[in-house]
Amino acid sequence: MHLRKRAFAAPKNSFESCYPVEKYNSGFMECCTKRRRGFHGFSRTRHGMVCPRIMTAGFLIGLVAYHAACVRAPEHVGQSHTIDLAGRFCLVEGVSESFQASSAAARNGEKKDAMILVAPVAVIASLTGIGGRGWLECMAAPVFNVGDGFVLEVVLSRDGREEVISRRFFDPGRLKSDRRWMPLSMPIDFMESEAVELRFKLAGGPQGDLVADWLAIASPRIVLERPQP
Repeated sequence: MHLRKRAFAAPKNSFESCYPVEKYNSGFMECCTKRRRGFHGFSRTRHGMVCPRIMTAGFLIGLVAYHAACVRAPEHVGQSHTIDLAGRFCLVEGVSESFQASSAAARNGEKKDAMILVAPVAVIASLTGIGGRGWLECMAAPVFNVGDGFVLEVVLSRDGREEVISRRFFDPGRLKSDRRWMPLSMPIDFMESEAVELRFKLAGGPQGDLVADWLAIASPRIVLERPQP
């Protein structure tokens, strides 16, 4: 049986037909003469292959992003110092059943370890020996969705001088937005030499109804700024 040798010819849709070897070394413009504008404006060949010019640009962008991720600012720049206040509070107003120092509380499926306040009640924590400028932060959530609401006052006492730094009315019976964990943040500024006390005070709503006036407070903390060098 006689076999004839068939000359190899690159298929019409082959890579070589898209990027002719004799033209490739002459520059990108000749190499991409058969390209067309692809989806979203990317330069593509008629067979869907990305033009080398786009590939080069993508490589350079990736290299710059990698370099930016590796070169970081010194860790001490812009850092803050956090002081956990959980476990520091004690009851000063109200009956013993009005305060639970640590209990599990859940809202919308999110469970947290929190202290529970039942109006009318006030708890206090000493901040003596702590000084600087920063924020008091915590997460707060009403335990029940009934009643006429209640008021939380946050009071900072410096050497006996009291200042209300925050006052928040919760109405979970009427407001759906109050039926979740809410972040509370308030600025503070005091000196380390001062005798400082922090007080959370919970009172009933405008109608005086104390039914289900329960508030959970989780993760109370002081976040102090650290001066930059």
